[in-house]
Amino acid sequence: VNAATAAALYAAARRVAGPWLAALLALVWVAFIPVPGGFASFNVPYPAWFATLAWMGVALSLLGWTTGGGAARLVAAGLCAALAFAVKPNAGAFALAGSTWTVLAFTRREGLAERLLAAAAAVAMALGVWWAFAMMVWGVDAAVHLSVVAAVAGLWTFFLPAQFAGPHSPRALRSLTMLGAAFIVPTAAWLLPLGLHLGAAGLLKDVFLVGSNAAELYYLPHPLPEFYGLAVVVAVAALALGGRLAAKGAISPWPLITAGAAAFVAVAVWALATGLMPESPARSLAWQLENSSFWLAPAVHWGALAFVFFGRASLRTRAFLAAMTPLAAAMYLQLYPRTDFMHLMMAAPLTAVVAVALLDKVLSWWVASAASRTLEAARYATVAAVAVALLAAGLRLWPALGDLYAAREQTALVATATVSARAAPGAGDDLEAMGKAAAYLAEHARGGEHVLAFPAMTGLLFAAGLDSPVTHDYWYPGRPDHFGERRMIEGLKRSKPRFAVTINDGWTFFFDAPAYFSSLGGFVRENYRLAARFGRFDILARHGVKAPAVGWQPAGPMGDIIEPDRTRRRQAVRRWMASLTIAEARSATLPADRREAVLMLRALRDGGDLRTAPWLLGGLQSKDARVREEALKAAFQVSRRFDASRQRWAGDLDPGSYFEFVTSSLETVAGWSDDEDPRARRLAGALAVVATARGGS
Repeated sequence: VNAATAAALYAAARRVAGPWLAALLALVWVAFIPVPGGFASFNVPYPAWFATLAWMGVALSLLGWTTGGGAARLVAAGLCAALAFAVKPNAGAFALAGSTWTVLAFTRREGLAERLLAAAAAVAMALGVWWAFAMMVWGVDAAVHLSVVAAVAGLWTFFLPAQFAGPHSPRALRSLTMLGAAFIVPTAAWLLPLGLHLGAAGLLKDVFLVGSNAAELYYLPHPLPEFYGLAVVVAVAALALGGRLAAKGAISPWPLITAGAAAFVAVAVWALATGLMPESPARSLAWQLENSSFWLAPAVHWGALAFVFFGRASLRTRAFLAAMTPLAAAMYLQLYPRTDFMHLMMAAPLTAVVAVALLDKVLSWWVASAASRTLEAARYATVAAVAVALLAAGLRLWPALGDLYAAREQTALVATATVSARAAPGAGDDLEAMGKAAAYLAEHARGGEHVLAFPAMTGLLFAAGLDSPVTHDYWYPGRPDHFGERRMIEGLKRSKPRFAVTINDGWTFFFDAPAYFSSLGGFVRENYRLAARFGRFDILARHGVKAPAVGWQPAGPMGDIIEPDRTRRRQAVRRWMASLTIAEARSATLPADRREAVLMLRALRDGGDLRTAPWLLGGLQSKDARVREEALKAAFQVSRRFDASRQRWAGDLDPGSYFEFVTSSLETVAGWSDDEDPRARRLAGALAVVATARGGS
C-alpha cells in the first residue's frame, strides 16, 4: 500500500516538476513514514495508510479531470473518497470537502439556482469541517487549519471560476451530482446494513464518534516552533524570496547565496558549540526536521493560495495548484486532534506535492535571473535542494537501516506460527519477553481458547494464536466507557476465560488505564492470580487453573544506562532496576558530565521506577537548566508509572518496600513549598504514598 502511495506521489508531482524532484518527494516520504527501526511501531499496520492511498487516487483523478479528462475521472475521485471514508471516516469526509472545492473552481454555473447550489455546497463542506473541529474559533489549531479552509472555500467557489471555468467547462450541478453519487452509493452499501445492526445511536457513536469524547481523549496540541525548526522555515522562505528578487533583477543571486552559506555555517558552529544532542547529531537533526514540518506545511498552503491568485506562471502550473491546494488543505485536516509526526505523515502527502510544485517554481526563478545564465547559480540552487532532500532522507533512514542490518543474523525472539520477529543486538529484551509470554500462552491455553488482554495486548494474543473474549482490545480511558466496561465484565463472568495477559510496567500511552478501568481490575484480582512474569508481561491464571510459575528478567549494571540509543537504554535501565541495591540508592549522584547526566535522567524516565528518586532529586537541584528540565520530565513520568503499577492486575506492588531506597528523598521533599513545579510535586506525592505504606507521616 505504501509503495503504491509513493508511486502515486511521484506521478502527481511529475505533472508539474521534473523527474528528480518528483522522485525525491517519494523518497523523502518513504524515509519519514514509521518504517521498522528503533521500535516496532503498531502504526505500520494501520487503516489510515489505506486512506492515504485512497487520497492519492482522489488527487490523480481530479488532476486528470481538470486537464480535460472525462466524467469517469470525476466518478473515480468520488469512489476513492468513498474508499477513504470506509476505512477512516474523517479522511473520506475531508476528501469529499476538498474535492467539492476543487470541482467548483473548474465548473460553470448557469442561472441563479445553480449559483446558489454551488455556494451552498461550498459552505456546507466548510461548516462540516468547522463542526469536526468542535467549532473552535481561536488557538493554534484554528489558525493552522480553519483559516486556510475558510480562504479556500470562499476563494475557490466565488473567484477562481472566472479564471479556470470557461463556456465549455462542465456544469457545476452535473459535476457535483456525479461526485456525490460516486461517494454516496458505495458508502450506503455498507453504511445502511451497519446502521440496521447498530442502530442510529450506535452508528453515530461507535463508527463516527459523534457524541463520544474521542477528540478530547486523544488530543495533542500543535507543537510550538523550536529554534532549529524555525530556522528551517526561515531558510525556505529566504530561498523563495531571494529567487523572486533575483528573477526580477532586483538583486544579484551571489550575495544571497553567500549570505545563506554564511548563515548555515554560523548556525552549525553554534549548534556544535552549545547543542547537547545527547542521542546523536543525526537523530537530533531528524527531530528538528520533524518540528519544522509542522510549520512548513501551513506555509505551503498559504504560499500556494497566494501563488494561484498573484503568481505569474503558466496557466498549467496555476491550474495544477488550483486543483491540488484544496485537497492538500483538506488532507492536512487529518492531523487534528492528535498532532504528532506519525499522523503528519498521513496528513501531509498532498501538501508535499504542492510544496514540490512551489519549489520547482522557485528554482525556475533562479534560472530566470540574469546572473544564473553566466554563473550557473540555478544549478547550485538545484544541487543544494537535492542535497538537502537526500540529507533529510538519510538522517531518517540511516538509524533504521543500521538496526535492520544488525538484526539480520539474530535469532528470532518471537517465533510462533503467526509471528517471527528479531531485534538488533542489545535491544531485544522486551521482544524476547513478549516471545516467552506468547510461547507460554500457546503451550498452556487450549486451541481456540479466549484470553483476556489489557490494555492493548491482542498483538501478543495474535502471536500466540489466540483471541480475546471481549469486543475491545484498546483499553484507553473513556474508550470503552464505564458502561461498556460493565457490559464486558458481565460477559467475562459467563465465559470465564482461564487466562489473562497484561503488563506490570511500561504503560506509556495507557498510564491512566488501570485507574479508569478499576472495576475490570477488581474483577481480575478477585478471580485470578499471577502465574508467570516475563519482563513487563504478566500472565494471570484463573483460580483453580494449573499453570506453572515462571519468571524471566535479566539484570545488569548501572553504567550501561548511559546509552544514546533509546531502545538499548530502556533495556539497560530495566536490567539495572532488577539488580538495584539500597546501597546504590543511598549514594546516588548524577554524572558530572552534562551529556551523561541528561542521558541518565532519560533512562530513569524510561525506566519509571520510583526507587530512583534520589537521582531525580539530584537533577531537580541542579543549577544547569537543561539538566533540571530533564529531571522534571523524568519525575513526572516516574510518578505516573508508579501510580499505574500500584494498580496492576497482579496486585503485588508494595509501596512500603521502596522506603529504604528513598529515605533521603523523603527528607528532601518534606521541605518543599507549594511553589515547586507541579511535576516535582507529583513526585513528592508518590513518595508520600511510600511513607504512608511504611507507617510514616
